Amino acid sequence: MLHEQTQREHSQLWANATDCKQTKVAFPNLNQHLTNKLLRLDRSKLRKVVGLITGHSSLNRHLSIVGVTDSPLCRACMEAAETPTHVMLECTGVTEKREIYLGSPAIIPEVLSNLGSILGFWNELGWLESRATAGNFYVQQAKSSRA
Repeated sequence: MLHEQTQREHSQLWANATDCKQTKVAFPNLNQHLTNKLLRLDRSKLRKVVGLITGHSSLNRHLSIVGVTDSPLCRACMEAAETPTHVMLECTGVTEKREIYLGSPAIIPEVLSNLGSILGFWNELGWLESRATAGNFYVQQAKSSRA
């Protein structure tokens, strides 16, 4: 009974929250099944998926916000901001790879239903690995130039 009450309160808090916009696109409602799948991932894979869910990843949109890159534009199509949603649902520059790994999803919660496919797609692109390293390098350079 206490668990059910806690779940209801948590759901109500989440529904009324006005922040976490990117995460709310991925999780419009609490999803215990997906939460359990996420918690079974190893640390490296979990970091990637959480970055994609929250938007705090090594994609150009986020890197431009934190001052690591000059442009938020997608490196594949140069038509829109490079966000997880854009790349996984809309980008014309990665259509073939997206269809191979993800099919033709319409919304982010659909994409999240298969974590293995998401990780395969991003590994194939190679964007999360190379940019994470480059991003850390540029952040370190920016910090040392301010000192």
